[in-house]
Amino acid sequence: MNSRNGNILLVFLLALMLVSGVYWYTTRLHTTPGTQSEIVDYSDVAISASQASALTNTNTSVPLDDVFSFVEEEPESIPQVPARVMCGDFPCYAGSEFLDIYNNFEQSSNVEFLNTYIYQRDDVDTYLVTKAESRGYQQRGFGDEVDMVVFENVQTRPEVRDAYVSLRNAMSKDGLRLHFVSGYRSSGVQRYIVTNKLDPINLDLVTMGVYDAQIDEVLSRSALPGYSKHHSGYAVDFGCGNDYLVYSFADTDCYAWMSNNNFENTKKYGFIPSYPNGVTSQGPDPEPWEFVWVGSENLN
Repeated sequence: MNSRNGNILLVFLLALMLVSGVYWYTTRLHTTPGTQSEIVDYSDVAISASQASALTNTNTSVPLDDVFSFVEEEPESIPQVPARVMCGDFPCYAGSEFLDIYNNFEQSSNVEFLNTYIYQRDDVDTYLVTKAESRGYQQRGFGDEVDMVVFENVQTRPEVRDAYVSLRNAMSKDGLRLHFVSGYRSSGVQRYIVTNKLDPINLDLVTMGVYDAQIDEVLSRSALPGYSKHHSGYAVDFGCGNDYLVYSFADTDCYAWMSNNNFENTKKYGFIPSYPNGVTSQGPDPEPWEFVWVGSENLN
């Protein structure tokens, strides 16, 4: 085979291969897109049918109103916290809230809770404690005596003394004379107060209930050792004018000034009632003469 014939044969083979390739490609092109187009067309049909069903309400299991109900739904409202009623510059507090404020303050303070005794007889002491706690008395923390100062012959904390002086000076401008009666008390002092009021009693008869009426009367005015707010150094008893009889403090002009508008005047100096009126099961009966200091910053 000469060179010319060889070239012709080579061109023929290349042309044949090219035609075969074009034919194969054309076959694939007409098959695959057709399938894809068929799938796409089916999806379009499915969507259209769904839309038509919703719009014509032919789907009885899903009402049209339910389908579009999200459009008409109002956003969920957030409950509004009622505004706190104010008594002057401070919120108005219920009696029980005054108790909670002091309890929280005491728990966060540097006080120590100690086990104390009354008569050093387990049966009698347990009986008295049970009676006290049934009235609402709670164990109270003790302040460190080294942290106390003496002012007007009363032991108290320096911050309580300073607040008292400011309160006393403010009241003196209105012609009122406030003074300290009692402040910090150790367990020994509180023990003396209680046992002195209970005596004379026969300890062998205490748990038999013989002295229950007498015990209740004492507990209505005095706490057992370990249960007095005076242990912390934050509680004070006040007197007015020349009157040191705290039991009549509620009838004085001092108390009227101090308790006005939910104790607005004493709040300015950080004092709140220790055992307020209108509260049951708080331990003793209400004690208008006893206040506790918590700091004015804790009353806003």
